[in-house]
Amino acid sequence: MVVSGSQKTLMGPPGLAITIQPEPAHAGLIKAIRVAGGRRVPVGEAEVLVWMGEDAAELSSLLSGLPAVRWVQLPSAGVDTYLPCMCDRQTWTRAQGVYGVPVAEHALMLALACLRGVAVSVRSRQWSPQA
Repeated sequence: MVVSGSQKTLMGPPGLAITIQPEPAHAGLIKAIRVAGGRRVPVGEAEVLVWMGEDAAELSSLLSGLPAVRWVQLPSAGVDTYLPCMCDRQTWTRAQGVYGVPVAEHALMLALACLRGVAVSVRSRQWSPQA
């Protein structure tokens, strides 16, 4: 895999046959697959499965009927719930670090809001001078 640019776009081998399950797939994810050179295909033709669901049993059931899938991308950093599905037949990847920057920015915003007394201002029914 190649990581390119500041957006950390992962690019696999050109033309990988990729499916997103369960449907419906998010438009941004579909675009990312196309931009990275992948081909979105029906589930039965896929080499790569991008799993966006939360039900590990559903994923396991789906994979049992997809012998051609050799790579599974999970939607979260944690994989504990998916361990029963995993086998050596596929490569498994996870979304580690995907949420790091947004979570850090959110935590900083909340800290600043607390320091500035935003909660009191939001509940106030009148304007008052800043102390």
